[in-house]
Amino acid sequence: MSDTIARAIGRGMDSVTESSRPGTMEAEAQANTFETFTKSVIQPNGSALITVARGSEPESRIQILEITIGSETDEEPEIAIKLGNGFEKLDCVPRPGREVEIWKRRQKE
Repeated sequence: MSDTIARAIGRGMDSVTESSRPGTMEAEAQANTFETFTKSVIQPNGSALITVARGSEPESRIQILEITIGSETDEEPEIAIKLGNGFEKLDCVPRPGREVEIWKRRQKE
């Protein structure tokens, strides 16, 4: 196992600011707007959790995506993708060795 490094970059029209911090237990980075909140957490073993939530108020915020990635030491690494409620598959595009799926949130009726 190795230490972790949290790194964040903020870009503006005329500036770029970067910050990084080492960690021994985990590294976490967040990037947010007023409505979209992302968080990425990585453990020293390489496992990771990435989340995306929407909503301006914490009590009404809805998680729309969660990606869990297995450890670097797993013989057969696993990636789990969990979508929030109300998403439906629109398309699946085959590519050499992989597929790209397109999902969209269903319109409220």
